[in-house]
Amino acid sequence: MEITQIRHFVRIADTGSYIKAADLLNIGQSTLSRQVRALEVELRASLFYRHGRGVLLTEAGKKFLDYARAM
Repeated sequence: MEITQIRHFVRIADTGSYIKAADLLNIGQSTLSRQVRALEVELRASLFYRHGRGVLLTEAGKKFLDYARAM
């Protein structure tokens, strides 16, 4: 787990969208998706519910967000 992945996760959670977060971070959406997927694999939990209009945090995502903000 890298601090960059955590920062990117927080940005997605704040915006509710991979696309908006990618635009704000000036990185590709696919790069952002890969970073979050790597976090999910490492944590062995889904962090977001994906839907047509963006994303919502899962329960595991909410807990991880609290941890991420504390860092």
